[in-house]
Amino acid sequence: MEEIKNFFNKYKCYSAVFFVLVNVVWFLYMEISGAAYTNEGLLAHGAMMSDAVEKGNYLQLFTSFFVHFSIQHLGNNMLLLLAVGAMLEKHTGSVRFTIIYVASGIGGNIVSAFWHMQRNNIVLSAGASGAVFGIVGGFLAVLILNKGRIDDMTANKLLIFAALSLYQGFASQGIDNAAHVGGFLCGILVAAVCELTRKDRYVNES
Repeated sequence: MEEIKNFFNKYKCYSAVFFVLVNVVWFLYMEISGAAYTNEGLLAHGAMMSDAVEKGNYLQLFTSFFVHFSIQHLGNNMLLLLAVGAMLEKHTGSVRFTIIYVASGIGGNIVSAFWHMQRNNIVLSAGASGAVFGIVGGFLAVLILNKGRIDDMTANKLLIFAALSLYQGFASQGIDNAAHVGGFLCGILVAAVCELTRKDRYVNES
């Protein structure tokens, strides 16, 4: 408990923790109800189908990044969200962090849906990875705009991590890489805007 208390005192990552809890609770609810085991159940609880978006079901662009296919899928995304998200939220504050996270999730899903529509693929997609990659991209943008370093994290370290994560996705089967890339690029853009419009951005510069 002391370690958890110290973590919150250091990072104050309330929005990141909120999103982790929402994802975990929703996953548990779907597991208990049996909705996680059928495509119909996944769709009914927020997953995204590319042809449904094409027909105007735009709400799926938002709801699908709260739905996960397995405990491993959930765990990987939530660990990355908390690890990188805590550092980003400490710097940006909870409101800007939330904007980056949600915009990246929606942006990643738009890219994914468009990619599959153009190829006439009917694909069931779900997971927070687009939003999480947006957090990684957002933190990279913030690091670059702050001379390449914030605390112990550097832009070079995060860039290597992002490249390896994206490569792993392309090297694996069944991964929505369009959502990853779309979320990553959206995170860079939104975070850069948030950072450059901060009123306190130059307060501590000598």
